[in-house]
Amino acid sequence: MLPEDVGQAEQPQHPASTTSFYLDNPLTVMNRAFEFIPSYKQPGRNYHGAASRVRSGLQVHEAFAHAKNYNVTLAAGSCFTFGSYGGWITGGGHSPLSSKVGLGVDQVLSLHVMTADGHSVTARTGVIISAVIKAHPQVNLTIAKLDFFLGTATSTAPGPSPNVASSSAFWKGFDAVFAFSVPTVDAGGYLWTNGIKVAGGDNTSYTMQVQVQMPGQTLSEAAAFVQPLLDTLRALDIPITLTSLTTEIYSHQTGSVGFALGNSRFGSRLFPRAAYLNLTLFQAFFGSNYDELVRVKKEWDPWQVFWSPTTPGSEGWAVQGFSEIPTQNGQLCRV
Repeated sequence: MLPEDVGQAEQPQHPASTTSFYLDNPLTVMNRAFEFIPSYKQPGRNYHGAASRVRSGLQVHEAFAHAKNYNVTLAAGSCFTFGSYGGWITGGGHSPLSSKVGLGVDQVLSLHVMTADGHSVTARTGVIISAVIKAHPQVNLTIAKLDFFLGTATSTAPGPSPNVASSSAFWKGFDAVFAFSVPTVDAGGYLWTNGIKVAGGDNTSYTMQVQVQMPGQTLSEAAAFVQPLLDTLRALDIPITLTSLTTEIYSHQTGSVGFALGNSRFGSRLFPRAAYLNLTLFQAFFGSNYDELVRVKKEWDPWQVFWSPTTPGSEGWAVQGFSEIPTQNGQLCRV
């Protein structure tokens, strides 16, 4: 078993004192431990197999190191210093394995949380301390990379990173890449894109970076799979070839564990189709489940200790900040 992860001087004596208790007695959370469970039977459910108990603050590079040690696969976020088993799973949690094994939230077999009244329990609402998640067999991740640029001239011969002079051809290629996400997901893959303005260039200089990530495919299978996309781009007069084609066991990946501060604002999110149909955020994401989720939130947290902008029942509060863009830096006020 994992060591006890929550320490506090005493429990609050009455729920009404919970908020002031937390202010006066901050929790100490040891939240980066790991335990492998070779055979786990989910209470009241059908899952019976390998699992891992992970703390909410376990970073991706740490989770991968444990997975490599036990020859298993743990679905996790894509940034190596990301804590996958807290906010990532509660927000859905997409990864290169999403189309293969499901979203991050689909990995959860049980949650150990700190409730609003200060108790450490297995429950539905609270601050996540740890989770028991599915541990899958090892799988390789094969990645086909390609990119192309909008510039002042068109490359004369097919090759990696070609330039395209026609803005019409470039943006049609942009659309073709996104259209290829449908067969990619249907085949159990993951399409990563990054369309950005070229550093130092003007507003007519852009690059489209693409990774077609295919869990479980060989190099030759991935090359054959991505060929229709290359053919489509070439038909648009974008003379492209793959930049690289690599394969590696998913949990053996390594990468940077620290990043310099920057001024970029990334938009990698899961958006339900309904979000484009003039529905409110809560209607789009929770649909007919919303009223029941609000009821559960009120049952477990009648004092409104827990809040986030996307939590059911959070409409009565808002962060009052001083930024032109949405921010969490400011006072949380009733509205």
